[in-house]
Amino acid sequence: MPKETIRGEAMPIDIVVQWGAAEDHVQVASTHRGPETLPADAGGWYATFCDRRSINRMIAVLRRARDHSFGKDE
Repeated sequence: MPKETIRGEAMPIDIVVQWGAAEDHVQVASTHRGPETLPADAGGWYATFCDRRSINRMIAVLRRARDHSFGKDE
């Protein structure tokens, strides 16, 4: 399964996205890197998206959050 990692900047937590042409899903997960101790409420998580509509919804929400926080792309 191919995967890409998006490194976190504020904490030692990365986001990993995995998918594959032969797979029928996309997985998104948080992973901890480094020896640092994390707060108790910073537990890891993952999500599995089994259809295009669900992953498109997540992308739309992320775009809306980005635009609200940092402004729209020119």
